[in-house]
Amino acid sequence: MDRKEETIAVKRALSQAGYKAQVTHGTGTAWGWLTIKLLRKWVPNDSATLEKVEKIAMAVTGRNGDYDGRISVTYSF
Repeated sequence: MDRKEETIAVKRALSQAGYKAQVTHGTGTAWGWLTIKLLRKWVPNDSATLEKVEKIAMAVTGRNGDYDGRISVTYSF
């Protein structure tokens, strides 16, 4: 799947799981990274939430390997 399809699929899966997030890809040297920013007021602020979101993204994209499949999950302020 290409970057656009991957972004749409991950955003849809997170929405279905009840998470509001901004999903993008990196630029420059981080071109291959999938970046997920959770909207803080909609989700609990804990590491378990970050892990759940990461697992959803990995399942949808099929990514694995170094740095958790090059997926970055953070909170948006």
